[in-house]
Amino acid sequence: MHLGKLLGAALIGVPFALSGCASLDQGARPGSEFEALMQSAAERPEVRLNSAVLAGELAASRNMHLEAARHYAEASSLSEDPRIAARATQFALQAESGELALRASRRWAELDPTQLSAYEISARLSLREADYPQVVHFLRNLLALSPDTGQALIGVAEVLASEPLELERALQLYSEITAGQQAGADLEYGRALVAYRFGGSLQAQQALVEALRLKPGWRQAQMLALRLHLQSGELEPAGDLIRDLHVAAPRDLDLRLALGALLLEHEQLALARKEFSKALKIDAGNIGALYALGLIAMDGEDLDAAERHFQKLYEQGERRSDAAYYLGRVAEQRGALKQAMDYYRNVRDGRRLVDAAVRQAVVLSRQGQTEAARSYLEALRSRFPEQELRLFQVEGELLYQARDDAAAEAVYTHALQRFDKDADLLYGRAIVRERLGRVPAAEADLQQILKDQPDDARALNALGYMLSNHTQRLDEAGRYIRRALEITPDDPAVIDSMGWLYFRQGRLEEARTYLEQAYARFKDPEVAAHLGEVLWLQGERERARKVWNLALEKDPDHPVLQETIRRLDSAI
Repeated sequence: MHLGKLLGAALIGVPFALSGCASLDQGARPGSEFEALMQSAAERPEVRLNSAVLAGELAASRNMHLEAARHYAEASSLSEDPRIAARATQFALQAESGELALRASRRWAELDPTQLSAYEISARLSLREADYPQVVHFLRNLLALSPDTGQALIGVAEVLASEPLELERALQLYSEITAGQQAGADLEYGRALVAYRFGGSLQAQQALVEALRLKPGWRQAQMLALRLHLQSGELEPAGDLIRDLHVAAPRDLDLRLALGALLLEHEQLALARKEFSKALKIDAGNIGALYALGLIAMDGEDLDAAERHFQKLYEQGERRSDAAYYLGRVAEQRGALKQAMDYYRNVRDGRRLVDAAVRQAVVLSRQGQTEAARSYLEALRSRFPEQELRLFQVEGELLYQARDDAAAEAVYTHALQRFDKDADLLYGRAIVRERLGRVPAAEADLQQILKDQPDDARALNALGYMLSNHTQRLDEAGRYIRRALEITPDDPAVIDSMGWLYFRQGRLEEARTYLEQAYARFKDPEVAAHLGEVLWLQGERERARKVWNLALEKDPDHPVLQETIRRLDSAI
């Protein structure tokens, strides 16, 4: 029966039920012959089916997906109509009930053996349950029924790649499912896709070589091969492959955009910039290329280029809110705070809406209007309650930057009453407490983070640095810093902490080695202060002053830098 007719039948049945209630009011009593008749009717399969469908639709109309799934699960067990099972599957997936979804999708496949979607969903859910024989069963059926075997083979690979598996298990399943399939490029590409997903770079490369031998110039396989080269850091073969793609399609806009996105994903910014620039030569107003080039320019602190690309987007009216946000960031970095505020106010919608609102608070604080910034953040918390935690973090950071440490500590403490043991709030409060001279309280906050997250490198580093700076517990400090360095070996802040620990231990040459590394990566005023102090004590006072003076040009009021210079100058 059609679903609409089922709903109609269920609705038609309602007045009879109401009429039955009226009859009971007129004299029928529990246990009467009439009540027995009603009970019998209610137990009839068609009545139960109609009631289940009606109840399911009513639940769905109220966004009660789990209830809808349960009612439709009952309806599906009573009906031979595959559309009922399909509807049951839909609601179970929306309710994120794997058990109900698997049952419903299998019923759907049983009732309509030609339905490819039923087999795919059943396979995905069986894979999630690690029911591998059923995965093979459903995907073999999908392959057998698909009108396009090549696409179906790739689809099989994508299904297997959707859940975490061991590489050998994944390749074994792919071989079982595709057993008997004719050898071809699609078959090998699917194998490569499965191998790539589970870390089998060598197996993936071997399969792609065979796929491209069977189907030379196949772009889909070439793009996966390029991804593998980039992932492995093999830039020379990656460059050769990109040139081959250019030769085959010199003015293919979609290719340029796809290459740019892939290169951007693997942080090959210079190469990505070239691809997006070539895309603009094909289509001067291309939204994706302009936006990507703007982001790349922002990352490289090329404010003129960033402004040029985002201004063009802004004038086109495309991604206007995103463009306004980044034009605001450009203006803010240039110190044009009024212009920045104007741009931020033009962010009307989209994912940058809250970001722009936060930047307005930051700009107010930079203009010395800290209280206005706090009032604005409080209003934002009411407007965007889901962003409350982040907005508390911003307020604490603004107060810290304004050196209103007591107010910052109060904000973090208040926020922690709402968001107990949040690591970011605890870290913020620890940094404030250290500057207030409350080292034991700061240590307690950092220890709480490490109790919940023992490998939090930020907390490990902060605790190690604090102990090396304020106590004689240098061996303990070293354990924390070394662990942080194991987790984030390239972080200049951690490298600086290690150098400062060696300095505190009197090991100046080792301190200098680490501090030189940190300064090369990150010319932060505090790192400059540390390096300059070591150089000063080693007799290289001219170089020490040069390091300090460069840092003073960027941040003339930095407290650690100023204190270091005054202390050493006064000791002469």
